[in-house]
Amino acid sequence: MGIWNRLFGKSEKRAMTMEQYGELFGIQRSASGVAVNENTSLMFSPWFAGVNLIADSEFILPFNVYQTGDSGKELLPQHPLHDLLNVQANTYQSAVDFRHLMTTWALNYGNAYAEIERNASGQPIAFWFIPANRVIPRVLTVNGDLLSPDMAAGNVLMTVYDIAIPTGGFTRIIGENMIHLKFLSTNGVTGKNTSYLFRDTIGLGLAQEQYANRYFSNNARPGGALKVAGKLNPQDVQAIKKEWHEQHGGLSNVDRVALLQNGMDWVNMSNDPEAAQLIASRTFSIIDVCRILRIKPHMLGILEKSSYSSIEAQNIEFVTYTMLPWLRKWESEMQGKSLTQEERGSGIFVQHDTTELLRGDTNSMYSAFAIGRQWGWLSANDCRRKLNLNAIANGDVYLEPLNMVEAGKQPMPTPTATPAAPTAMPMMDDSGDRNQRAIIQTTYRSLLADVCGRIVRREQGARDKAKDLNAVYSDLGEFMRTTLLTPSKAYLAAIGQTADIANAEGRLSEYIKGYCGRRLTAKGIIGESIADVMAGELIDLWNAR
Repeated sequence: MGIWNRLFGKSEKRAMTMEQYGELFGIQRSASGVAVNENTSLMFSPWFAGVNLIADSEFILPFNVYQTGDSGKELLPQHPLHDLLNVQANTYQSAVDFRHLMTTWALNYGNAYAEIERNASGQPIAFWFIPANRVIPRVLTVNGDLLSPDMAAGNVLMTVYDIAIPTGGFTRIIGENMIHLKFLSTNGVTGKNTSYLFRDTIGLGLAQEQYANRYFSNNARPGGALKVAGKLNPQDVQAIKKEWHEQHGGLSNVDRVALLQNGMDWVNMSNDPEAAQLIASRTFSIIDVCRILRIKPHMLGILEKSSYSSIEAQNIEFVTYTMLPWLRKWESEMQGKSLTQEERGSGIFVQHDTTELLRGDTNSMYSAFAIGRQWGWLSANDCRRKLNLNAIANGDVYLEPLNMVEAGKQPMPTPTATPAAPTAMPMMDDSGDRNQRAIIQTTYRSLLADVCGRIVRREQGARDKAKDLNAVYSDLGEFMRTTLLTPSKAYLAAIGQTADIANAEGRLSEYIKGYCGRRLTAKGIIGESIADVMAGELIDLWNAR
């Protein structure tokens, strides 16, 4: 445990400034008069909820080690860093506790520190958390001068961290052995102390809570005075105050009848808290915390302007605008300090898996899986792994849409206006298999009904918008010829009437002319049933010899 050797071993003596002592003991008072530091700030429930939400959302995500390869990135669960980030950070802290603690300090104090303990090969074997109020980052230049962070120049050699030892003095850790998460930095070396930076916002919220507590502890009644005639001696004053408080103080004495004796009178000396908009001001304090931490209000219980549909979109915003900056801070520190230069050069890197936070509702998720399977970029086992299900046999097959080709390859030929006649089936005479002909007829009638349905919908849409019906049916006739000719020739070939294919276009044109003429003078709404009637008419047309 390298950190304990550093903390309690040999150290150098260095005096602290008054400002550093102030930060060390958290001596800072807000404008509301409430003292605020990294401990009291967590007593403000919205701030606690926001900090805990972000810290929880970070540690629930797998923090994986990957290596880039020809086929993408490959998970490296056997890498030593993987266990430190996901299982055990040191001998007394799990990875979950360590990551939650670090993120909490970074949010609440502005800085979070952990020493990296390494083996002889330079690989990390443990992370040791160090309280931020005991660490002073410093910058060294090439000539050995010690500079304060805000004076760092372009000749910086390294960053070092001086750690205050409980028994007195300091010990030093070089920057490459210190994990350092920062909230907001204006000098690139240290993060701003959030409890100090937002002390007025947090202090106001604490003051509002204290006011509300005192209000209800006094029987939820405004403060006031008992007015008596004449002058009372000190003993009588104390006796009256004690009796009044015992009889009417606290929530257990709500609505008890007060008995005023000897000419006493009650004088109200406070404003109604509702008039003072106590509830509205406390809501605004929650919104203020949301603004600071970049959290949507519904995640801290403010649901007035949220709906189910908007909350789903806001959850995505939470990952994008709230969590991703913190995830990248973690990844940057671990990438630069926990991996050796040789490992980084071989393509090894660390990254959070945000799948859990981005998972939508069940219907949306299954729809996304269906699209991925249909278009060939997800296999069945890919989908099952995302659902934490075991793989299945032959589940790694990727489907390929028939109407798609690879980029750069010859596209499928475009059908000509008059396609070649399909291969004909043997001619059926009257003694042929009538059952087979009936099956073919039923099949093609269903196909033609679907085609005719598209024609009818196009016709209805055009009629609703057009002023000139003659133009509508002129265009519709051409569309019907293009759409119906191919399935009509296919049907003739299927029933063995290949001799009729040559004049099929002429016969179809006559049918279309008659249909458009009838529909041009028709009135009312066109129903889907017309499509089935058209399909039956076409079957009868081609069956007639």
